[in-house]
Amino acid sequence: MKKIHRKNSLSKIGLIASLVVTVIAGSVLILVHAAGGDTLTLTSSSTTYNIGDTIPVTIHENSTDTINVAQADLIYDQSKLQFLNIDQSNSTFDVPAHATGGNGAVSVARGISNGGTVTGAQTVATVNFKVLAGSGTTDITFAASSIIFNPTLQPPADSNVWDRNPIGITYTLTTPAQTCPSGQTGTPPNCVTPTCPSGQTGTPPNCVTPSGGGGGSSGGGTGSTTKSSGNGSSGASSSPSASQQAANPATPVPVTNTGSVANAGYIVNIKITDSSGKLLGGAKVTLDNKTVTSDKTGIASFVNVSSGTHTVTVTSGGSTTKVVVLVDSQKASTLVQQFSVKLKHKSALPIAIEISVAVIIVAIAGFMVWRRKLLTRFAPHHSSESVAGVTSATVVSPAADSSAEMPNDSPVDHSEGDTPTAEHASETPIQPQVVTPTDPAPSTDEPTHTPEKSQF
Repeated sequence: MKKIHRKNSLSKIGLIASLVVTVIAGSVLILVHAAGGDTLTLTSSSTTYNIGDTIPVTIHENSTDTINVAQADLIYDQSKLQFLNIDQSNSTFDVPAHATGGNGAVSVARGISNGGTVTGAQTVATVNFKVLAGSGTTDITFAASSIIFNPTLQPPADSNVWDRNPIGITYTLTTPAQTCPSGQTGTPPNCVTPTCPSGQTGTPPNCVTPSGGGGGSSGGGTGSTTKSSGNGSSGASSSPSASQQAANPATPVPVTNTGSVANAGYIVNIKITDSSGKLLGGAKVTLDNKTVTSDKTGIASFVNVSSGTHTVTVTSGGSTTKVVVLVDSQKASTLVQQFSVKLKHKSALPIAIEISVAVIIVAIAGFMVWRRKLLTRFAPHHSSESVAGVTSATVVSPAADSSAEMPNDSPVDHSEGDTPTAEHASETPIQPQVVTPTDPAPSTDEPTHTPEKSQF
């Protein structure tokens, strides 16, 4: 019965330990945030364009998260397309950050002012390209640097919730069949303007030959005309039209990038507060690759900061907070643009792990104490007597109302210092035994057994 009781107790301890491990695993899973389900897409009125045409490409953002910044970075083949400009008049985001294009790349970033946010389908901007090639296909895709920013997420979660799908649009480029302008004949570029043959007037095919003048009353003849039905065999070659000249890639039309920022140099202040809202001095503040320390008023200042989105990392007292700020290109470079950052506490993940480890240690320590008390309570007590040079062990039963004589018929060898006592008993009760005395004794075939009475 004692063994069964002890086995059941150990099973309960194992069950408790398993539950603790399950709670830890569940806590870790709950703290992990999966991000990256919002999309960036491109649309155009067509996917087939002729050489010289303008392709309007509209950038859309669609989010299920709460966001306040969208940055679309595009990649295109500059041998087939020419960047013209960025039209931001149709954007849902009311704050322009930056808009640049050329040399095979376009980047446009927009934000929501006054701490506002949006959710759902939004329009970012429209980028216009000119077709330079007259055949084949070309792609406009998203670069990996594109961003859809969720301001509510903090490390270890990823605040960029874009799904990282780079697929954009594939366009088919063609060259239309060329014809001579109206009133001309031939095949471009050899177009001619037909003329009437010499001696005839009019415009082909309505050419006429003038005849003599009308006679008087004395019998003058009636003048007549002869219509010619042929085209003139010669004529001056006309120059290409304005549209044909514009379609010639060898003479591109100069383009002004109305969406780009001419230069950088804005002053940015980062105001740091702790989790209770108090100003925090001595914090390490990093904007992109430059790090400064906040003063006693909690301000970290940066100069010559370009417009657009910048990553700001604040570290103090073992806690780190990372945010993205949007420097407004529409403000004068002499004005200070200030952003407030509240330093968050350490992530709950390591705290949960520390608490869980402490619970496990306390559980193990409690189990060891309980086990020691259990063994001490149920272990038999021993005493020894020396009879005729032979040491025998007397078993003391824990029962108070019974006694029995137990013979020394189970020899067990005890090394020095291992004789069990009532306070330090092994897990299995020890039977009475005979130990060979220190002095040599006459050799016998079997050891001498001396039964002893139980003591109370």
